[in-house]
Amino acid sequence: MSYFTDVMARIKTMSTNTTCPVCGKKSKQSITKLAKEQTMVCPHCKSLFVIH
Repeated sequence: MSYFTDVMARIKTMSTNTTCPVCGKKSKQSITKLAKEQTMVCPHCKSLFVIH
């Protein structure tokens, strides 16, 4: 495995705390989803949201 693929694999496993805009609770979401502005699901209220 090259150095670049190792770094990319580590980035994919990283997560951050995001706040749901509907219920206001915090949950862990993938950094790659956040960077690509993909739809995330709140595990508490099941709403879909995108953070820009």
